[in-house]
Formats: sequence, structure tokens, C-alpha cells
Amino acid sequence: MKTLKDHFAEAYDLFHHLSGFAWNPVTRKFEAEEEVWQDFIKEKPQAEKWKKMQIKHYDTLKELFGADRATGKGAATSRERIQEIARDHIDLNDSFENVGFSDIDVNMGHDTPTFPANLDSPSGPHSQPNQLGGTSASRGTKRKSPMNDFLEAQYEKLALGITTMADAVKEGTYLSSKLHDVAQRQVESAERQASVAERQVSVAEKQVSLIERQVAIAEKGLAIMQQSRPRLYSESDVWDMLSELGLIGSARMQCYQFLCENEQKKRQIFGIPPEMRLDALFHFMTAAGVRLGDMVLS
Repeated sequence: MKTLKDHFAEAYDLFHHLSGFAWNPVTRKFEAEEEVWQDFIKEKPQAEKWKKMQIKHYDTLKELFGADRATGKGAATSRERIQEIARDHIDLNDSFENVGFSDIDVNMGHDTPTFPANLDSPSGPHSQPNQLGGTSASRGTKRKSPMNDFLEAQYEKLALGITTMADAVKEGTYLSSKLHDVAQRQVESAERQASVAERQVSVAEKQVSLIERQVAIAEKGLAIMQQSRPRLYSESDVWDMLSELGLIGSARMQCYQFLCENEQKKRQIFGIPPEMRLDALFHFMTAAGVRLGDMVLS
């Protein structure tokens, strides 16, 4: 409490009514142009720390102690005020009768009527006056000021504590609300990202399925093309086939020449099962009028 008030007093005395500086309740600091700050720090080096240091509860402390700082009051702490009361030797057990009525006029207006000195006497001005003269009145007046200061100090301390607690609760609630909002936004963002990821996975799966179907279609088309496309047999294929049939010598050469000159017969002979190809070849050549020489089989 004392440290908080000391910080306020130092900052208030430095910046109050100072041209070029403005209090920012959000940052809790005094703000000014950099050039103004530099000139002020050169003049008062102790002000440099307030350039970055926050002053907590400045507005509340200003309401409580600002007027006292302006008039020079309030410089004493509550402990000093209690010590002042102790020096005055005040008996808090004094009866109400020992307090002069001049005390009642402290906080009242100027038009308040003046009460008689002794309210207990029914005879009014003819009665013997009570001994509430100068000494009691002065004692009451002397006691009134330090007692009021002490009570005011306690009230200020209580009010400041309540304000500080309220500010802390308010800031905690505000921070909790902000954190909750941030967490909620993060959850919503994560949910949206998860939804987008799920859609992307679904699209990717559909694309993979489509590609697989396209590959299957392409494979079927290729098989159909291979089946429908006539196969081309080279001369070496013809020679190898004749060798497999057991033909040798001039007979193999005669058959080889016949098949290479007749493309259709060549395809037909390769379309016949291997065990029937020799008979089919002789049939094709006889039908074509080719005179076969001595057939020699290996």
C-alpha cells in the first residue's frame, strides 16, 4: 500500500499539470513525444524510469490523494497520523458531554443556528452554565482534526483495497473472457480445418478411384487393340517355324520362299496349331501350284 502510494506521489508530482505529457489509462503510463521525453529526462533524470514503468491504479489514487497532493496534505501516512493522535494524548473513552458543540459546526453550513452551551438545564439563560468553556472546546477541536484524519486514512485504505480488489476481479474476468474467446476461436478454426481436411481426403479418394477405373479401361482397350491388330511375323519367325517343323535343305528353302512371298498364307500358317502346320503348309503350296521337290525332314 505504501509503495503504491509512494509511486503515485512521485509520478503525480512529476507529471501533474506538465505540458506535453498525457496519461494513458490503457497502458497505465504517461506518454509524450520522444523529443519531449529526452528534454524532460535531461532536466529530471529520475523521471526516466516512468517512461517504461506502469503506474497501477493511478486514476483511483488521484481521486483519493490528488487534492491532498495539490494542497500539501496527505503526505503523512496512516501510521504517522496514528502517532500524531498518540502525541495528543486523546482519551477515546470521554463521554459525549465532554465534547464541545463547536465540534458539531465543523462540517455544517454557515446558516446553522447556535445551540446553548448547556442543553441539560431547563432554566435556559438563568441557569448556571456548564463547565464547557474554552478548555473543553479547545480539547474537542484539537481532538477533532487528528481523529478525522485517522478515520479518513482508514476509509481511504479500505476504499483503495476495495477498488484494487474490484480492478483485479474485473481484469481477471476480462482476461478469462478473452482467453475463453481465443480458445473458442481456436477450437472453431481446428474444426473447420478438420472439416476441410476430411473433404480433401474424400476428394483424393474419389480421384484415386477414378484413376483406377481409367487404368482398368485403358488396360482393357489395350488388350482389345492387341487382339484386333494383326500380328506381323518377320522372316526370322518363318525360318524358326520351319526349323521346328523339321524341314531341312532345299525343302525348307522352298517353303520359306513361298511363305515370305505370300503374306496371307504366312498369317494363316501361324494361326494353325503347331502340330497341324506341316500338313497345312503342303496343302497351301499344292493348291497354289507349287511343285514340291523331295521333302526332307530332319
